[in-house]
Amino acid sequence: MAWVGHLDLIGSNDQKQPTTVVKSILPEWNQFAFFPVGETSYHQVREVQCTSMSRLVIFMVSRIEN
Repeated sequence: MAWVGHLDLIGSNDQKQPTTVVKSILPEWNQFAFFPVGETSYHQVREVQCTSMSRLVIFMVSRIEN
């Protein structure tokens, strides 16, 4: 089954503005992806185009203190 709805990780320039997609992760069955986010990290999810199955997305925010 072909899934569409890639997770794109986007780079940033010296002015902390988003630039281009530096990594694109193809969604696969039973997959979990996590990555650090901050003031200069950008990501997006492309349009999901699978009508035969549903997809569950879990969003978690955690703060790590030093």
